[in-house]
Amino acid sequence: MFRYIAIVTNTWLTNAIFAAVICTNGNAQIIGILTDSGTRSPLASAEVFLNRTAIGSTSDDAGHFKLDGVAPGLWEIVIYKEGYSLYRSFMKVQPLRTYNINLTLTLLEQNKTTPISTGDSRLLSNLLLGESDSAVTILNRETIEKNSNSNLVATGPLLINNAKTGYQIKCFIADLHINDLGTAPLKFDILPYENIRHGILREKSRLKVFLGSLRHWLLVLAENNSEEKGYTVYDDAGVQIDLKSLVAPSPTPGYFRLAPKSRITIKYRNRDGNDETSFVHATDLVDFNKSGVLINPKSLDIEGAMAARGTANELPIDYSPPEHVEAEFALGLNKIFEKVYVHTDKPYYYPSEQIWFKAYMNYYSPEARGQLSKTLYVELVNTKNQLLLQKKLKLDSGFTSNNLILPDTIRPGQYLLRAYTQNQRNFGDRNLYLKPLTILASTAKPVYLNVSELHTTDGLTIVPDKSSYGIYEKVAIDIELKDSIRRPLSGDFSISVTDASQVLNIGQANHIGEKFPIDNQEINQVFDIVYPVEQGLTLSGQFINSNRKKNRTELSVVQFQPYQLSTATTDNEGFFKVDNLDFSDEAAFSIKPLKDDGKTNRVLLRDRERPPLTLPVNQPNIETIEGPTVQRILSEYEKPVDSKMLQEVTVKGERDKNVIAKNIGATARPYGVGEYVFDESKIKTQFPNLLYTLQALNISGLVVNPYTATIFFARHSKPVMYTGGGPNALEEEEKRYSPLVTLDNMPLVGGSAGEILVAIPPTTVGSIEVTKTGSSIRGTLAPFGVIAVYTKNGMSPEKETQSIGSNLIRVSGYATTPQFQHPSYEIRKEEQGVDFRSTLYWNPTIKVDAATGLARVYFYTSSLAGSYRIEVEGIDAKGKPYRSVSFIEVDN
Repeated sequence: MFRYIAIVTNTWLTNAIFAAVICTNGNAQIIGILTDSGTRSPLASAEVFLNRTAIGSTSDDAGHFKLDGVAPGLWEIVIYKEGYSLYRSFMKVQPLRTYNINLTLTLLEQNKTTPISTGDSRLLSNLLLGESDSAVTILNRETIEKNSNSNLVATGPLLINNAKTGYQIKCFIADLHINDLGTAPLKFDILPYENIRHGILREKSRLKVFLGSLRHWLLVLAENNSEEKGYTVYDDAGVQIDLKSLVAPSPTPGYFRLAPKSRITIKYRNRDGNDETSFVHATDLVDFNKSGVLINPKSLDIEGAMAARGTANELPIDYSPPEHVEAEFALGLNKIFEKVYVHTDKPYYYPSEQIWFKAYMNYYSPEARGQLSKTLYVELVNTKNQLLLQKKLKLDSGFTSNNLILPDTIRPGQYLLRAYTQNQRNFGDRNLYLKPLTILASTAKPVYLNVSELHTTDGLTIVPDKSSYGIYEKVAIDIELKDSIRRPLSGDFSISVTDASQVLNIGQANHIGEKFPIDNQEINQVFDIVYPVEQGLTLSGQFINSNRKKNRTELSVVQFQPYQLSTATTDNEGFFKVDNLDFSDEAAFSIKPLKDDGKTNRVLLRDRERPPLTLPVNQPNIETIEGPTVQRILSEYEKPVDSKMLQEVTVKGERDKNVIAKNIGATARPYGVGEYVFDESKIKTQFPNLLYTLQALNISGLVVNPYTATIFFARHSKPVMYTGGGPNALEEEEKRYSPLVTLDNMPLVGGSAGEILVAIPPTTVGSIEVTKTGSSIRGTLAPFGVIAVYTKNGMSPEKETQSIGSNLIRVSGYATTPQFQHPSYEIRKEEQGVDFRSTLYWNPTIKVDAATGLARVYFYTSSLAGSYRIEVEGIDAKGKPYRSVSFIEVDN
């Protein structure tokens, strides 16, 4: 049997997860039928599993079950069906066999039970949790009681979640004394992984739990290398015991026997260099196999470190540690390794210019393209790591493009263009992309370096349609990508065309062939996984309640336009995080407790931690000469659209509070006016949310319960009852009769009507219109009526934060992608003026066709003659980088 760490995915579009994969040659299969011992009718929904493993299934309606992948050995089969006695039986499994077993279950006798005492509850927690931390929780402790024999019983399995090891352990307590809890059957279910980071951390936690455990020690005994694995064993007198004296062959083939001895002391030196001490006493013959699994665990008394772990820190007995853990973890980490390269339109810049760029992601695993990080951070910093400009960009299939606009006040000097994902930081901040970037004074000119720039990666060719051009003339360029035998290839590329007399060769190498490939020094290193693989934007902060306390709280997080409803749980200090958000420019968020008391709470957003700056070994220095004039003259279309200055305009007016049409007239009514209309004067802003407001309006037939966030229209004489069913029953009613909620005519979906209305603060609302009947215009969205909410002055929350209230927070999202502007001179005219562009053309979205291996682009020359430099960079479909530089001549 061997084991390896592997990335397991449903698809790469879901977050990749790490799991332990056990591969065994010669696995067997167990199938069978479950029936009632009295009626002989089939039993459905029974849990059938191998004790202390994750191998299990559930019987179908005909009572059939199937266990696949059962390794040869001695296994205990456990069957649980509510209302029936727990079935337990050992079974010896041979390789490559299919076992067909039909079993019957007996109805459980109903005995009188009583709640367990406080002392027993505390003892139960100690036995189950041991020295576990807050990552371990018992979900249904209340199901455990005592019967007339003072034994523990439960109405179902006791559920224990261990977030660190990633297992939910089902502990089947059936007529056991509390001191025998260690013999209760356990079934392991794997908890879902949120992302790769969690998978790696859980795998590390499992290994940490395994090393130094009883099973690890027995496995070491079977291998006969105790000292090499950090164990030493002593007798009562403190004399070290020879390993061979503890172990004898067992009559059962493939097993070992731990002979009865007086109590022994086991010391284990863990990976932190600390000693863990345990005490073991075999009260009877103890047999175990080569995997360290005991046949008769009741014959072994254990105290100390091994016993302090508790049931919650148990691992499945089919768990097997990596043979070379560091190497295997490094291999696993490499699966999520990614790096970025940035192609810019020019090697240096002047104040007021725009830095046009395209980012290319490279991956250790080619299949990970576009499926790891979705968020890229691009920054312009100085050599002291002071941030000047930054953008958050959305990666699409591993690509993104944008620009940075240099202010006219920026000081000349050395700067750095930095780009990275959060996931990259897990592999060391030295691996982040850094490009030295010089900003020159407006009258400074670099000294030209007579160094050849002609460079072509084999297979990439720049082909102009002519050898030379005139000013204001249209240029057509073919980008050709072929393999070594001239077969066409596909790829993604970016092109920059610059005036070579304005953008001089400064001899700095920072091209895709140098910076894009993954270097061996960047991988095969194990770092702590502390940064997430971001599949979207992350919102994090701290919630402080009205009493200025930072407690564990369930929060409702509502994002407006696009609408998205989610929940978050804070830690004990009030910190929370919401992942995988997706919006551009800016959005407004409402963050409130799920059980809102209407009091004023505070939410403090946390800024993302920026990485420290690791300067390049050799900081480039451009030699310049001072000129008499400025080196850049920007044309009108080159100026950023946000640089236009507007004259100040003052608008004055009064608001008519008596007429609804004027109060909310800015928002149209494409679906008509509601049956019930309530203006701002009817909306009580002192209420914590709109559910209380709607309850106070007393609309006939509208059932509102703010305590359960429930709202629906009663119909067809359906009685309204708040007894017996509780909140769940009300939720079911709401699902059947739930109205549609709209905000300024925009349907809000993704949560129940009650959950949505709870999140809208009354202070933002200008009017509410209620329609009890179905809306045919809105179709299937509104079969049971509409609650239309209109904000004040027809403004949606994200448009006017100050008028909404302090509980709405504005958050910046992904930067939108600007378009590079360049002129079109279809007909040359003298009145066109002078065109002094330094960057003639920039296009970051070139797709080379797979069938032809070609892509064609067009641009116009400026009014300046001379040489134009054409630079093309990109990658083919397999991720191989390409770069080509060529020149064209322009005459008057």
